[in-house]
Amino acid sequence: MNARLGGTNQRIADNFMTTPTIIFGADVTHPAPGSMNDTPSVAAVVYSMDKEGFQYSGDIRYQTGRVELIQELEVLVTQGLREHMVKNPKPQRLFFFRDGVSEGQFDQVRTFELPQIKNACTKLGLNGIKISLIITQKRHHNRFSALSNDDQYKDTTSGNLLPGIVVETGITHPTDYDFFLLTHAGIKGVSRPCYYRILLDENKIHPDQLQTFIYHSCYLFARCLRSVSLFPAVYYADLLCERGRKYLSEGKKDTTIKKKIGGMFWL
Repeated sequence: MNARLGGTNQRIADNFMTTPTIIFGADVTHPAPGSMNDTPSVAAVVYSMDKEGFQYSGDIRYQTGRVELIQELEVLVTQGLREHMVKNPKPQRLFFFRDGVSEGQFDQVRTFELPQIKNACTKLGLNGIKISLIITQKRHHNRFSALSNDDQYKDTTSGNLLPGIVVETGITHPTDYDFFLLTHAGIKGVSRPCYYRILLDENKIHPDQLQTFIYHSCYLFARCLRSVSLFPAVYYADLLCERGRKYLSEGKKDTTIKKKIGGMFWL
């Protein structure tokens, strides 16, 4: 309730957010198999509303069914930047976390979605803003375990590795900027890390600093008192997509519907 009413449950103690920064999270949910042919996909974009990166607002758009790329991304990013700058100074850094994109669609994201983000920044006079475009992937088969029973990084209760484990060598891409990050404490089964792929890094953040920021941010998820498995902005975008699907279940299948969700009322 505190988060829904605009409060801040906790904040990151380090100084990563001292530079004016805005964080975006984006996701697209597609119709289930067997749905009607005219059922649209739901695109959701959330954006941080405070300097701590805890409060988020978001927008929903309905678009052509089973199209992964966000067709109205420029409009959504422009709206997010405007709302953010009402209570905060002009951001100097923009972190855009995109979920649900496969490796074969990376080039499409670079050529279709990234120019829309830059156009939105240019439209609002943010020509000097530095953009980092990060892809999050959970649908993979990589799992990590401790080397031995007395390993210091092993949780003796669940048998999983402790939160905060990073794997950035050995099984990662030989040339791309990517890493696996385990941010949650698995309670049952084997924990699945999140795979982060950095497609653009104009901010030139040191990998250790970026990984620490992502890990610490996973403790800011408003629904949970512990760290979660996915960066909160992407988590919120997924929840907002599910909210959009509820509107469709009420019989509203007009692809021109635009839904603005103020505050964090999708929690």
